[in-house]
Amino acid sequence: MRREIERVETVSGPLIVGRHYLVPTVEGTWYGERRAWPVIGPLHADVEFFNFEKDHYHLDRRFLTAKLLRRYSWFRGGVERSSAEAAPLHAHRGEPPLPAPVWRSLRCNRSEIGFSFTDQPAVQALQAAFAGQSCKRGRAGLICPHRQAPLGSVPVIHGVVTCPLHGLMIDATSGRVIDTKAGSGA
Repeated sequence: MRREIERVETVSGPLIVGRHYLVPTVEGTWYGERRAWPVIGPLHADVEFFNFEKDHYHLDRRFLTAKLLRRYSWFRGGVERSSAEAAPLHAHRGEPPLPAPVWRSLRCNRSEIGFSFTDQPAVQALQAAFAGQSCKRGRAGLICPHRQAPLGSVPVIHGVVTCPLHGLMIDATSGRVIDTKAGSGA
C-alpha cells in the first residue's frame, strides 16, 4: 500500500529526513542558478524591518541538498550562516516577477530549519514589535503573526518555535511571541 505524500504546510511536527513531501517551489534565479527552488511562507516584501522592497520568497533549507548548502554557506562569529537563510529568492532586474509556487514532491534532507541571525538589529526590532502577540493556530499548528508562515513542521527547541523567515521566536506552549527584553514567553 502506497502512502499519500503530505503537503509540508499541513504537517504538525518535525519533518522526517528521507521522506518525500509536497513542497511549494518557485522557478527563479538564486546566486546565478536558475531552477525550481523550495520555498516556505508567502510572497512578501520586508520594508518595515529589513528595508527590502522586492517581493520575495524564503528558501526552505530542509529540501536543499548538502552540496547546495555548502556552496552557499559561510562562517561568522564561529556560527555557520547560510545564504539560503539570509538571501531571499526574488526577481532580478530585467526578469519578470516571480511566478506562483508549484507543488512538487521533494525529499527532506534535514528536519532542522533553524535561524542563525537572531543577533541582528532588524531581527531584534521585529521581535520587540511583536512581543506578547498571540499566534493564530492552523490545522497543523502555529502560524507566525508577522508574515503568516505556517510553523507546524518547524521543530520546537527548548520550548521555542523560531520562524524560519525572519527569526521571530514564539513560545510553543502559549503561542505568544517571546518578549526577549523581559526573557519571558508569557
